[in-house]
Amino acid sequence: MALTIDLTDQDNYWTLRVDGELAYDEAARFRMALDRILSSPNCSVLLDLSCVAYMDSSALGLLLSFNKKCTTQGGSVVLITGPITDRLLELTRLSAVFPQAESREAALLMLPEPVREYGRSDGIANRLAAMEAE
Repeated sequence: MALTIDLTDQDNYWTLRVDGELAYDEAARFRMALDRILSSPNCSVLLDLSCVAYMDSSALGLLLSFNKKCTTQGGSVVLITGPITDRLLELTRLSAVFPQAESREAALLMLPEPVREYGRSDGIANRLAAMEAE
């Protein structure tokens, strides 16, 4: 199964959706997306792994490294998981490391308040409306 990676900047947070098999041969593409997030001023991210069919140890290592770097920079990582990623995180005991949600809406609520307040796809419109109300 081919790997699809979709990275979207949502003003105050990123959405990274991964679909397919996340294995060693695709790790470089995954790392490039993670590095792009880390190079931005805000590295809070909703990482959607709900459609991942397979994930190997190289992908888990990248996730752990990314989580450490992101939180060190003041960001946060919330995983949107599906049955396969849920089981993998339980088996590796990484479910205690990563906040997880079953939907994008639930994951968005797990981001810090400032990110949630203005971090929607209509974040610019929200800011303009707030400024006009003042």
